[in-house]
Amino acid sequence: MLGISKRGDIYLRTLLIQGARAVLNSKIRFTTEEQKSKKDYSKFTEWMFNLSERNGHNKTTVAVANKLARVVFAVLSSGNDYTESKVCS
Repeated sequence: MLGISKRGDIYLRTLLIQGARAVLNSKIRFTTEEQKSKKDYSKFTEWMFNLSERNGHNKTTVAVANKLARVVFAVLSSGNDYTESKVCS
């Protein structure tokens, strides 16, 4: 996957980054140590945790924003409902 292009709409890119930051911070803040030890969370959350450990918080934020943009585009263009199993497969 490539990063988020700087050629697009600045406001939309800002909203995607802010949304991704909110998702990442809420998952980090509200996932308990017990859930982390049991791996009691979704594949998407596991992907975010692993990426955050490898690449740092800001790069993970951009990666989450990129994934959110791709998911939104896929859902809107296909007309299908969102299913989490297809996101991190």
